[in-house]
Amino acid sequence: MKWLKIILFKIKYFSWKVMPKDYQFEETNLGPISASDITTVITGTFRAKGFDDVGRPTGYEEIVHIIFPNGAVEELPALEINLKYAAALKQDLLNRPKV
Repeated sequence: MKWLKIILFKIKYFSWKVMPKDYQFEETNLGPISASDITTVITGTFRAKGFDDVGRPTGYEEIVHIIFPNGAVEELPALEINLKYAAALKQDLLNRPKV
């Protein structure tokens, strides 16, 4: 039965690594991203839109951070489609086979 568990794990890992679901985020220069290409996705953060003469922010906008394995971080505007893709990427990361 141990060999069966090993084979099932290899099939699951192969299907996750080789045949991933790709998501194309909007308003970015990145190509399609899959869960095997990233480390994590952070949503619910805000940045200032602009500053007045005193230095106070004039408004805030929500952004999505995508963190890659090499440490690079991509900031994307939190459009409805980008939030949908970020949630799908998070779900794919949770379903990643444990090595």
